[in-house]
Amino acid sequence: MDAHRRPDSLPARTRLARAPRRLRVIRGGGTGAPTAPRDVPAALASLLLPGLGQLIQGRRRPALVHAAIAAVLLAAWLLDPALRPVATMLLAACLLTSATDAARHRPRPPLRRA
Repeated sequence: MDAHRRPDSLPARTRLARAPRRLRVIRGGGTGAPTAPRDVPAALASLLLPGLGQLIQGRRRPALVHAAIAAVLLAAWLLDPALRPVATMLLAACLLTSATDAARHRPRPPLRRA
């Protein structure tokens, strides 16, 4: 007798009926491609202050990174007049990057049983 096989004391139909059911958990509603709207309020908040949109979304680490980069660029703009043109362009790019990141973020859909 094989060590991996059970003895055929029960008919095949009974053995299959008593087999434990496996639970499948999938993410999302299962209706096809996700069509969640973009997060426009968070993007607009990030246009005002880099990192604010990420903070509204509850993403603290990206908010801190965006705010720190903006703070360094603002300090460079305030302290060195020779760097103002470059710092202005980089600060504008930082604002747009933060707003784009906030707009693209979609929360993960909840889990459901299948």
